[in-house]
Amino acid sequence: MGKLALAMLVLLMGMSDASSAGESFWSFYFYINADPVLSNEGMKTLKQIRKIAARNCRDADFAIIYSIKSKQETKGFQVVKNCEIIDLSRQIASKKLSSASTMSFFLKTSAGMLAPDGRKFLSIWGHGKGWLAKGYLDEGRGEESGNMVEFARETGRRGLFDVLVLDSCLMSSVEVLYEFRAAATYVIASQLVLNDIGIDYSTIDTRTDPLHLSMNVISGTARRLKTSRLLPFSLALVDIGKIEKFRKSFENLLLDMSLALAPVKGGPEDILDEFLGKPGGRITWTSIDDLGRGIYLSSRSGIESMSVDLGALLDRIKTRFPGLPSTDDAIESYGELVVDRRSRTSSQKHTGISIFFPKSAHFVSNEKDIAHYRNKLSFPGSSKWLEFIRWLETRRGFFSAPQSFN
Repeated sequence: MGKLALAMLVLLMGMSDASSAGESFWSFYFYINADPVLSNEGMKTLKQIRKIAARNCRDADFAIIYSIKSKQETKGFQVVKNCEIIDLSRQIASKKLSSASTMSFFLKTSAGMLAPDGRKFLSIWGHGKGWLAKGYLDEGRGEESGNMVEFARETGRRGLFDVLVLDSCLMSSVEVLYEFRAAATYVIASQLVLNDIGIDYSTIDTRTDPLHLSMNVISGTARRLKTSRLLPFSLALVDIGKIEKFRKSFENLLLDMSLALAPVKGGPEDILDEFLGKPGGRITWTSIDDLGRGIYLSSRSGIESMSVDLGALLDRIKTRFPGLPSTDDAIESYGELVVDRRSRTSSQKHTGISIFFPKSAHFVSNEKDIAHYRNKLSFPGSSKWLEFIRWLETRRGFFSAPQSFN
């Protein structure tokens, strides 16, 4: 048994009346993969989780798997049931936590030992790269990284978790959340780069229901982040069961947008005035040229610079095209999707969930990028979002001047 497991055993042995005859009301699963860059934060998170397990082991079960890479790798797999530790670390000696097959093994093995009934909580901790299929839970040092879509698939196969925490950067995007739609009831995720140690689990209360437990976690994390480094954050608590309703309303909105922006007699800059409720008037492409202005998540490079806030985008569409009949439905279903959000940013336009929106024609003209976005992810195609992006490119070279979105 490693030093960390021994330290946890000391904590458990120090508790009075530490055994419990009944099954736990909650079962908590923690999956931690920290590369050398995240080794300090990963160790802090692991220690916090061990303390929570020691404090709550009489009325909850815990399964904790971790790989923390510093000068040497600290690796382990322990189950805490009835305040007793079962060490399974030898079973993962040759496994990499960046592999979805290891996640499958962890969930299957743990489920056979933890309470079969009751509520379930899963946290997946490590590097995140938003909707990029590769780069998830990166091992570092040039080694392999995980595939977000495969992790979502394996998680969904193991039954519905009451709470799922995607404790990584940039995971609160509609593309990512849609992949995990079969995995959980509530999802906690970060819209921006997640700083410090990530999500704060110290507020976990095993006596409460999934919604209030989730709200406690997100509010506790926000309080800690506000007192730590003065960096922006944007967290969302999502009712993932509502995401299919949102997808349908969003698809209807995109279809209405396509019709409303179709060229008529006067040429490609004319809009169907009756569709916009402005008979006799004329709205030119400047109305849609302004859609992305000021609502990108960040000016930095990478996924943040190519993603806009989804709620802000919907509001922008309503302002620019007030006559679209499906806008209010999309905004309403988005409001049902985001149960709670906490943020500290320089912009008021962070509503919890982002969506990919390219700044230039490079993406829509690059078949390799298009194939990745279309073939690896479910939301872009099923919601018609990808078709809409490509359709915009055919309209007067919409993405030809990225500076218009600064």
